Amino acid sequence: MYCDSKGYLWIGTDIGINIINIKTGEIVDTSILDEYGDVFINNNIRAIYEDSEGYYWVGTLTEEGMVKIDPFSRKITKYKNIPEDETSISSNSIRAI
Repeated sequence: MYCDSKGYLWIGTDIGINIINIKTGEIVDTSILDEYGDVFINNNIRAIYEDSEGYYWVGTLTEEGMVKIDPFSRKITKYKNIPEDETSISSNSIRAI
């Protein structure tokens, strides 16, 4: 679980992400994530973090790597380990950010 700077509680689960507005108790629409189902569905979300610029980083336990969510442009970028590329992330199993 992760509470962001806007008052939303992000909950990583075995089947994706749930986001709840702490002030109202409402569940936030996460349909933006639907088109990236290969990353967010059935992938054991284990790490969620909001950086100082407002981007969200999500780590998966099931070899899907790390994902950057840009809430401003609504763009999602996926990062995976590429064995022959020493500049790629070191592992596709992300337990903490």
